[in-house]
Amino acid sequence: MNRSILLALILAAALGAWMYTGRIEYGFDADAATDPATDAAAGTAPAAGEAAPAASAEPFTVRVAELTLTAQVRDLVVSGRTEMRRVVDVAAESAGRVIELPVSQGSRVKAGAEIAKLDTRDLEPRRARAQALIEQRRAELKAASSLSAKGFQTELRLAEAKAEFEAARAELAQIEQQIDDTIVRAPFAGIVDRRHVEIGDYVSPGTQVARVLAPEPYLIVADIAERDIGAIRVGQQARARLADGSLVTGTVAYISRQADAQTRTFRVEIEVGNPDGLLPGGVTAEVAVPLDRNPAVLLTPALLSLDERGRVGVKVVDGDDRVAFDVVSILSASDAGVWVTGLAEHARVIVVGQGYVAPGDKVIAVEVQPQELRGLVPLPPEVERMLDQLDLSAAGATKAPAREGAGS
Repeated sequence: MNRSILLALILAAALGAWMYTGRIEYGFDADAATDPATDAAAGTAPAAGEAAPAASAEPFTVRVAELTLTAQVRDLVVSGRTEMRRVVDVAAESAGRVIELPVSQGSRVKAGAEIAKLDTRDLEPRRARAQALIEQRRAELKAASSLSAKGFQTELRLAEAKAEFEAARAELAQIEQQIDDTIVRAPFAGIVDRRHVEIGDYVSPGTQVARVLAPEPYLIVADIAERDIGAIRVGQQARARLADGSLVTGTVAYISRQADAQTRTFRVEIEVGNPDGLLPGGVTAEVAVPLDRNPAVLLTPALLSLDERGRVGVKVVDGDDRVAFDVVSILSASDAGVWVTGLAEHARVIVVGQGYVAPGDKVIAVEVQPQELRGLVPLPPEVERMLDQLDLSAAGATKAPAREGAGS
């Protein structure tokens, strides 16, 4: 028989025998892993006085830290948008051709300032004729009054003279109002955001001339779900992050009492100061409304994990030095870390080695020193300053003996 084939058959037979016996080269015996009663029956159990083999490996060593709980505000975070409280498209009240546009787009104006002026050429002659007619009617009324006093004029003629005089005055007032309507004015102090006409355009009553908006108060508008609307109050503080990253704070000024029929949400308006008019309207914003305060701790996201039910939690060590899984709720997240609530006051959080242990495991818990917390968990500024002081004190204590030895 070919020598290569014979060698292959021998290797296959040896491999089969090895798999059948369950023995591996590293010391595991499938037969030895059976019930001790079976071993005793087979006569393989250790005799009295002999040491039994170790039941399990040494507990895993983890590093734990007892983190301080801090009262943290729980925020209701929703998507919103910005609005100007007052936005008006100012329309012409008279017909005519635009002859002047005193302000440009983006200009600030006071209430009543001229925005546009229309041609008054056909109105000026009418006003002159109305003024002349008034003078004529005034003279006629004076003469009728004099004759009536001397008995040469009837009371009816005097009444007619008075009526004609008042009619002339009313006609002049109407013409002057038409002349005044040729000037388009700002209805309130604000910014001319857009002009709809140019010089030379002909406008009719109702034609939009310019858009004027009041930049203050500035509004952040959010639609709040019906389950959360009861926790918000008028006068409550709120903050928002605009699309450009800028942060603003304001006060809840209005809460709708009627839900939207389609979304079942309530309109909430937050007033924000905008004295310089730089905040834009119509942009998206992330709104945060503080609701209540909860004891929470700041963690790095790496310390969070999921249990078999998909719940977010943190691995801790209990009083028996066994791993437990504490379910937590995330209050807020930022670049500094994640604020979570649900941990006990003196919970020992596993900060190193949490990925190698499971709930119920026996562990050796080693407390992390304060200086070692840096890089393991986010630290508040006051704790960072305290650790800096400890580092300086330790450095001073190290240098002091050296100075004493140099002086001796």
